[in-house]
Amino acid sequence: MAIKKLNPPEMSPHLSPFSHIVCHEKSGLAFLSGQTAVDPAGTLIGEGDAAKQAEQVFKNIGLALESLGEDWSSVISLTTYLTSYDHMPAFRETRTRLFDSYFPDGEYPAHTLLLVAGLGSREHLIEIEAVISHSG
Repeated sequence: MAIKKLNPPEMSPHLSPFSHIVCHEKSGLAFLSGQTAVDPAGTLIGEGDAAKQAEQVFKNIGLALESLGEDWSSVISLTTYLTSYDHMPAFRETRTRLFDSYFPDGEYPAHTLLLVAGLGSREHLIEIEAVISHSG
């Protein structure tokens, strides 16, 4: 079975050992590691601001999709991790606004949202991972 592990240069640098994207060529699936609000230079965007962090996280997912030659229509599912109920309104508003342009037909991917005690860094309020249909 052919598995490709990708770390596109346009994505954020690693703070720990992992691959941003793992493609399982036989199944046509790509798995995107959890994305936080870190830009390609390694700078946290939106410290303390859930809306700005959500926007950067979705931007990072978009960069991953572009690196695969895919677009938002190939997203099968998303799993979102929030560190507080307090971030829910800002996250939902940002997601709704962005999804209107990402999914203009209203056909959204599966989406699970979880509240967690914390993420890899205290400053990270939101993390999202994705499963993507990828033709290789």
